[in-house]
Amino acid sequence: MMNPKKIAAFAAVIILALLVAGALSWTKERYTFNEGTVSRKVEVEPVLPATVEVARGEGRKIVEGEVDLPIDREDRSFTLSDAILTLKGGYDIALPLASAWAKDARLVLVRSIGPVTAKGTAAEWQVLFASKEKEKGYEVLVFRDRAIRELEIESESSGYELPSDWYDSSDALSSLQGQPQFSKATLSSIQFFYNEDGKRWSYGLSTSEGTVSIPVR
Repeated sequence: MMNPKKIAAFAAVIILALLVAGALSWTKERYTFNEGTVSRKVEVEPVLPATVEVARGEGRKIVEGEVDLPIDREDRSFTLSDAILTLKGGYDIALPLASAWAKDARLVLVRSIGPVTAKGTAAEWQVLFASKEKEKGYEVLVFRDRAIRELEIESESSGYELPSDWYDSSDALSSLQGQPQFSKATLSSIQFFYNEDGKRWSYGLSTSEGTVSIPVR
């Protein structure tokens, strides 16, 4: 007959395993969706990246996000209530803060942090500026519809002039929507960066069909 202490220890191990499995299942469920069947709510928390500098050519590498959501606007299999602002919306909140930091502050990069919807909105945006006069960079993190961190950092860049009529993340996604190869595709991240080789701004999107670069002339 098994010792009562051993039985108790064995039961504790089983309970712990079930709790861990349940936690993993819950975490996975938060970030999954079923095609057109069951609507799931995606919840996010603010992320504070360990930003130390603005490197030269920042944004050239398109960083893949951890959460994939459908590119198709008609997909109703998930909701993301925290995703309030488009990329330009995040920039509009960050710009006055960067301008107060340095009069010559210019944009270097805007990138999504966390899930991005088919409307081009995200719960969090990282906006990076640089100043030639200060020889420094400036990071503004925008979560939902407000700035949650401002940080002066080192910078190898002095920023770049923006096109006068640059379009938003919603427009960048619209150029993919309706194309057959993206009908079932998902999106994990989007960023707006300056391509030093082509001397122009571009959108970079990480999709299940690969990385897509869309120039802004």
